[in-house]
Amino acid sequence: MNLSIFTPPLRDFFCHTLKINTILAYDYINFNERDDMSGSGGIGSGGWGGGSSATPCESLAFETQLSSPKANVIQRLTLGDVLEIELKTVDETITIVISFNGEVAGGLSSPDVQRLRECILSGHEYVATVLSINQGQVKVRVKAVTQ
Repeated sequence: MNLSIFTPPLRDFFCHTLKINTILAYDYINFNERDDMSGSGGIGSGGWGGGSSATPCESLAFETQLSSPKANVIQRLTLGDVLEIELKTVDETITIVISFNGEVAGGLSSPDVQRLRECILSGHEYVATVLSINQGQVKVRVKAVTQ
């Protein structure tokens, strides 16, 4: 990026922002490499970047909205319904599907979806409990199934 086209205050801002982002990216990469090698869970259960990758599968839980909700299924949902969470392969891509009584209700849209996928692939089971329904928007709480 040619910063000479900007006025000095704006140029200083971009340079400062670029420097901070570079430092944060470097720290993030080094932090994750240390975690991978040490086998520890990192800082608390949060860690960096939302912490989803550092959260143990047994305690992974989050609230989110259903993505691409299917109206014909959503209209039958009530508060407290427990929905199944499963993986489905579409065009060689593994996606998370939320089902109600065997019918697809939608997907999940959350920063925690990647970690959820990893945990399911490693053998953990999860359910989504309906927290609210508002004009086709369905909020759910995802949590591990306890044995």
